[in-house]
Amino acid sequence: MHNLLTKQEIQLLSLIEYLYDSKEKVPMQVLRRKYEFSHYNINNLLNQLTLLISRVNTHENVHIRIINNQQSIELVADENIPIELMKEAVVRGSLTYMLALDLLLKRYTSAKDFCEEHFINFSIFKQVSDRLNNYLARFNCYLNLKRREKICGKEKDFRSFFYSLFFISGTSLVPFLSKTNQAQLQNFIEIIKNRYPYFTYTDLRKLKLIMSIGLLRYQSDFTISDYPEIATINLAFPYSEFQLLVNDCFINEQKEPDTWRAEIRFYYDFFSTLTMYSLEQIETVNFANLAIMGMDESPHVTWIFEKCTQLQLDLSAIEVVFLLVNLSNASERLIHFPVEEELSYEVANVSLYEKQYPNVSRTTNYFLKRLPFDKQHPLDALFKETIFLIIRSVLLNKQIPVKILLHSSINQIQENWLAKEINNYCDVPLKFVNHIQEVPDLVITDKNNPLFHASKTFYWHPVPYLDEYHNLKQVVRKIYFAKLRGENSLEGIGC
Repeated sequence: MHNLLTKQEIQLLSLIEYLYDSKEKVPMQVLRRKYEFSHYNINNLLNQLTLLISRVNTHENVHIRIINNQQSIELVADENIPIELMKEAVVRGSLTYMLALDLLLKRYTSAKDFCEEHFINFSIFKQVSDRLNNYLARFNCYLNLKRREKICGKEKDFRSFFYSLFFISGTSLVPFLSKTNQAQLQNFIEIIKNRYPYFTYTDLRKLKLIMSIGLLRYQSDFTISDYPEIATINLAFPYSEFQLLVNDCFINEQKEPDTWRAEIRFYYDFFSTLTMYSLEQIETVNFANLAIMGMDESPHVTWIFEKCTQLQLDLSAIEVVFLLVNLSNASERLIHFPVEEELSYEVANVSLYEKQYPNVSRTTNYFLKRLPFDKQHPLDALFKETIFLIIRSVLLNKQIPVKILLHSSINQIQENWLAKEINNYCDVPLKFVNHIQEVPDLVITDKNNPLFHASKTFYWHPVPYLDEYHNLKQVVRKIYFAKLRGENSLEGIGC
C-alpha cells in the first residue's frame, strides 16, 4: 500500500499511528527525535493532520481533536473511533488514488486536465503515474495513458487491483455504485445476510465491493473470458445456490450466457478465497459432505497432519477442517487473485504481532516456509496474517495456563504490580494462584521456604533484575510447552 503514497503521506500515517498509540501528550522534541523531523517537517505534517481531521469529522460524523500547544501534541478521539478512519482518509486524499479512480470511472481525459484540476505540474503527475504503475505491477497490470483503455492486463487482475485499492481506502460505497443497480445489489446482500448468518459484516462488505466492481465492468462490456478453474471451498453455501441467487437478483444484467456464468464463478471464487472462517463458524456449519467438495483429496490434508504432528499439536476433527479450509482458500487466493489489504479492518500489523506473540509467530513462520504449494508469488501481509490467526486460534483452543504462586516479602500493592509485569513479560498464558493448596506449576519467591518443595521454585530478588525476568520467561515457556504436550514430569526445566 505504501507504494501508492508519497514520502510525506507515509510520514503522516506514521505520525497518526504514533499519536493513537500514545494516548497522551507527546513532546515535540520526542517526535523530532523519533522521526528525525525538522521543525519545518513537523509543522507541515501537523497542518496536514489538522486538515485531515477536519475532513474525517465532516464525512464520518465523528469528533476527533488535535491539541497543539507548541511544546507538545495530543490526539483526542473516542475509543470507539478506529484508527482506520484516519488511515483511509490519507489514502483517499492521495493523488495516486484519485488518478486510479478517474481511470476506472473513465473521467480521465488528459494529463493536462488532471494537473489543472489538482493544481500540480507535469513532473508531479509523472511521479503519481509512476507510483500507480508500480502498484499495478503487483497485479500483473500496467499503465499506458496513450491507449483507449489506460490500464492494461487481464480482467481478473484488473478487478483484483481495484478491489484492493477500494478496500484499503475504506470506500465500500464508492461513487461508481451509482452506475450499477444499487437496489438489486443491496437486496442481494440482505438476502445473503439473512439466509447465511455465518458471514460477518466484513465478509459482506467484501462481497458487495467485488460485485460492484464486477457489475460496473460487465456493463461496460469488459467481461471475464480467461477465467481459470479454482478449487475454492465455501462452507456457508455451495456454488449452485450462489448461482441461483445471483441469477434471480440480477436477471436484467445478463447478456451472453457463457460470459455471465464466468462472471458468477469469478464472484464466487474471489469471495470464497477471501473468506476466513473462525472455529466457532465451522462448528455451526454442516460439513458432513466434505468429500463432495473434494476436501478429502486436498493436497493440504497430509501436509497439515504431518506438520501438526511435528509441532506436537493434537488436532480435533473441527480444527483439522478449520486449518484445511482456511489454508486451501488462502493458497488459492495467493495464486489466482493478487490482493493486498494492508489497511483493512480485520488485518492487523504483522510486525506488531511478531512482537506481542513471538511463539505463535515462530510457529507461523514454520508453516509459511513449508507451504505445500508453489510459492512463486510473494506472500503478502494478508496471507501471513491469515495463517497467523489460524495457528493462534488453534493454540488458544489448547491453552493450559501456567499456574504461578507469588511468595514475596513485598507488600500486596507491589505484588499486584509485579504480577502484572510478569504477565506482560511472559508470552504464554498465566494464572496467578493465592495458595499452595491450588498446586502451582511454579513458585516465584525471594524467600527460602521449604514448604514449597512440591512445586518448582524460581528464586529472584525482591526487586528483580532484567536478566532475572529473562530467565523467568525461559522457565515459564518450558513449563507451558511441557503442559501443552501433556508431559506429567517437568524435570529438566532447570529452575
